[in-house]
Amino acid sequence: MKAQLEHPADEIKRLQRCINDLVSLLALPAMWSGSRPNDIVQTLLDSLLRMLDLDFVYVGLTNLVDAAPSETVRVAHSQGQMFRPREVCTFLNRWLGDDPQKHYLQERSHIADEEVSLVSWPLGVQREIGVIVAGSRRADFPRDTEALLLGIAANQALTGLQQARLLAEQKRVADELDQRVAQRTAELAAANEVLRKEVAERRRAEDALKRGEAFLAEGQRLSRTGSFSWRVVTGEITWSEELYRIFEFDRDVPVTLEMISSRVHPEDIPLLNEMIDRARGNGSDCEYEHRLQMSNHSVKYVHMVGHGRRDREGRLVYIGAAQDVTERRLSEETLGKVRSELAPRG
Repeated sequence: MKAQLEHPADEIKRLQRCINDLVSLLALPAMWSGSRPNDIVQTLLDSLLRMLDLDFVYVGLTNLVDAAPSETVRVAHSQGQMFRPREVCTFLNRWLGDDPQKHYLQERSHIADEEVSLVSWPLGVQREIGVIVAGSRRADFPRDTEALLLGIAANQALTGLQQARLLAEQKRVADELDQRVAQRTAELAAANEVLRKEVAERRRAEDALKRGEAFLAEGQRLSRTGSFSWRVVTGEITWSEELYRIFEFDRDVPVTLEMISSRVHPEDIPLLNEMIDRARGNGSDCEYEHRLQMSNHSVKYVHMVGHGRRDREGRLVYIGAAQDVTERRLSEETLGKVRSELAPRG
């Protein structure tokens, strides 16, 4: 016997509610922007409990950067005495099992002497980040629309949690980079003369630098700082990828002093030539700031620091770094104008 069709008005209301729920789910990533995983989970639980009229909903997270694995259960207010979160977690851990290949489960089971329909949805192809489980005493749970909403919610949560994990990893890398830069700066300031004499130590440092090349490249991108070397006798110049990005040069084109001069602001060419002549003359350390004029006529400010040393053959080599400080300079100029306007006149 065929199931009785819904009344058109009821079907329209159900479809309208489904559309409204879909819109709410699609809006969740915007709400989660910059949120921590726990905040994402709490919002997700509230949304699913309301949309699907569940007795309880569970989220287990396993693979996070800045937090330990966690389990969270939200029980409907009307079922608070029937389903206790600890009992639900204990049961679901057994029910889900440890096999990530069983990424989707659906069955009718018993929790706390209550018969419940359970549906799980993975967060990741093989539950790499975690899993969502929805529970309802209704025998017909989940209906097609409910399964659709649960699947979309899981996909949205996966996206939000992956973004949160990426932000946490980027913050960890940035913090570690800041610590390494601060430590390295202190070491160089205190042991500069010792490092000049200890060639073996320098070689170990150079080897460590090569091993950390990928990490350094990411750090340079985050801090907008590029590194370079210049062999004065041969004119050979080596740039990091970030320095190519700052100067907006093609990565495949070898860098020359003429190319650099073509990018330097015309008013700062004399300063550049003076620093080059001084470096060629005595090999002393140098530090200065100049402007770049890009192909679209925009202007950048670059702060450069160079350290001269001799290689094993006694030839002069400069090692240094250049940082894009445009935002800082523009902020300083704006602050100076504001102070000037606010200063007492007369």
